[in-house]
Amino acid sequence: MSLHSSLIGTLLIAAPHLTGEFVKSIILICGHDSKGAVGLIINKKVPALYLDDLLEQLNIPVTPSFPKKVPLFAGGEMDMGRGFVLHSNDYSHEQTTHINESISLTATLDVLNRIGAGTGPKQSLLALGYTNWEPGQLEQELKDNKWLWTACSDDLIFNDQDEKWQRLINQLSSHGGHLSLSGGQC
Repeated sequence: MSLHSSLIGTLLIAAPHLTGEFVKSIILICGHDSKGAVGLIINKKVPALYLDDLLEQLNIPVTPSFPKKVPLFAGGEMDMGRGFVLHSNDYSHEQTTHINESISLTATLDVLNRIGAGTGPKQSLLALGYTNWEPGQLEQELKDNKWLWTACSDDLIFNDQDEKWQRLINQLSSHGGHLSLSGGQC
């Protein structure tokens, strides 16, 4: 992948030396063009707030079998009052954005109503807020070795795995993957 192609559907993994707000972050790039890039952090849980709590606050009914304590994720510093649902492609709405062949993004109340009713997507992850980059900013950060990258997979997005960042770093390091510890080249 060159820096001139779209990074939509790519997972960015914060380089081990990265400090600041993105330390140990994993970000799914959901939009990328000449106007910049947009992504969701998928591995930083919102403390003490769960999906069932949020649905209750929004007066969205849930089925009796609805799972308790499903974590919400801090998708980024921008618009943290807005929810973004990453989900499997078995659900679609006119405002759904398809990220790749198996993952989509929807930011409507309909998807939350469907999830609460048990008729929504089979797999989902709700992120509050998003991350964005100005035109050329992400490309420069990649050149500056702030990010490593790999292809996105359902397992990496939807399965709750503790220490996901460290596991990805270990996997990429041992397999060569798209990792270059001395360079975040795409």
